[in-house]
Amino acid sequence: MDDTSELRKLDILVAEKLMGAKVTHLNQKSGWCIDYVTDKDECNNPIMTDWGADGYRLKFYSKDIKSAWDIVEKLKERMCALEFDFTSDRYYANFITAGEIDPDHPMFKGKGATAAESICRAALRTVGVDNG
Repeated sequence: MDDTSELRKLDILVAEKLMGAKVTHLNQKSGWCIDYVTDKDECNNPIMTDWGADGYRLKFYSKDIKSAWDIVEKLKERMCALEFDFTSDRYYANFITAGEIDPDHPMFKGKGATAAESICRAALRTVGVDNG
């Protein structure tokens, strides 16, 4: 399985577990270049048909920093801070909670090849999803 499909699985987890969306896989034989759709408006551009919107294109949370920042905006009510660090080949994101929210796990860490991927991985840990 290539890196792209693994990252797309990460996008699906983010949409479902963090954004509260229902994700549907499109039949590739349909000829559409869109792979997944969601039922939530915040998950991006509506897919239009002659009779209206059928769904919304699933964002590339793990690759696009603008989409990943939507996660940060959603979590900022529960988290006190977001820290970043990086090396030559990795990015690290840490969501930090107030001690009274979760005294046993005040920091949720994620790492990835991009800043967006590290945000996704750290954010999923805030809802109990361990994703590598």
